[in-house]
Amino acid sequence: MQRKLYSRGVIDIGYVGSAGDNLIQPVDINAPLPKDVVATNGVINTARPYVGFAGITFRQTTAKSRYHGLLVGFRHDAGRKGLISIAYTLSRTKTDATNDRDFVDLPQDRTNLAAEYALARTDRTHIFTANYVYELPFFRESKGLGKQVLGGWQVSGITQFWSGPPISRVVNGQTNGSRRGIRVNQIGDPFSGLPANTPGGVYYFNPAAFAPPADGALGNTGRAIFRLPGVNQWDLTLSKNWYPSKGTRLQFRADLINALNHTQFDPNSIQNVCTVATTATDCTASTGNFGKLTGTRNPREIQLGVKFFWN
Repeated sequence: MQRKLYSRGVIDIGYVGSAGDNLIQPVDINAPLPKDVVATNGVINTARPYVGFAGITFRQTTAKSRYHGLLVGFRHDAGRKGLISIAYTLSRTKTDATNDRDFVDLPQDRTNLAAEYALARTDRTHIFTANYVYELPFFRESKGLGKQVLGGWQVSGITQFWSGPPISRVVNGQTNGSRRGIRVNQIGDPFSGLPANTPGGVYYFNPAAFAPPADGALGNTGRAIFRLPGVNQWDLTLSKNWYPSKGTRLQFRADLINALNHTQFDPNSIQNVCTVATTATDCTASTGNFGKLTGTRNPREIQLGVKFFWN
């Protein structure tokens, strides 16, 4: 639906939905289940469905995907004074397998594929993007040197606020010889009582909220159990044009990327593998930086440039 709100303003509202069935899903059809490994006293080979073979990754057409999105757009065009365009999407994407060739999407339990249906790694609940151009009104009507130096400056930019991606999974890095599942148990609130930060990163979730499963058991956590940090970025440009002669233009511009210098953590840097002794009751003593974000997106960057155009 599109509607003209006033002489210079238009709004668009739409819905987009899609469904995919019989999509490719990687499954290790020869993965031993923890209860079977325990039953065979830790002899992994005899606990496999196909004895004498190691892992067999089968790409089968058992996955599905569902997408629902509300799309809203607004545009205000003020002519020479500038314009603003805003786009917002509220959406959800769920699937059994985001990538058909990625070990991250291997099911924890090959006999219960339905447990893998969760938010896709590409899902972003909120996506807000605005782009704008505005000519500063100061000294616009001046003459001579004042206009040449102080008039005609223009501010433009792109502002983005995006939800972060879901965490792919929280991994149990100590399976005790495949006696335990490859995912952890959740035993508390991941975002309550965060430990004090130590060198190596910033705690995003509490390691004490997770524990390795017991022998013979799978972890009780699935995929996408919480979201990682999103995007909060302002990119701005300050520019001015001069016209030395007919058919020529001289432009100065200052580009400020991440102009407000927001610290934005890189969701790909999350440390999500719990490595503790088999006797541990939670993941607090995990080696490495379990629970931490260890990287950030780029800080503020300023680029200055001069361009000369002619025809």
